[in-house]
Amino acid sequence: MSEYLVDKIRAVLVATKDAGLYSRQDDESEKLFLLAQGETLTPMIQSAGGSEWYMVKTKKGLVGWIKSKDVREEKVKK
Repeated sequence: MSEYLVDKIRAVLVATKDAGLYSRQDDESEKLFLLAQGETLTPMIQSAGGSEWYMVKTKKGLVGWIKSKDVREEKVKK
């Protein structure tokens, strides 16, 4: 699985109810925190491969991984 830094995405918003913030890019890894729908997250890294994940930072400073299907991107405006 490859990873790349996110530079064209300003933020990601939690788009689903009960989205989890995980310790690794794995459904079986520890769920660190339950995120609220509509919560704004700062993207740090996006993985590419079988399933996509974002490494994000919450407003409270927690860092972890969230599934891309659980968020929607907010692009940087030119």
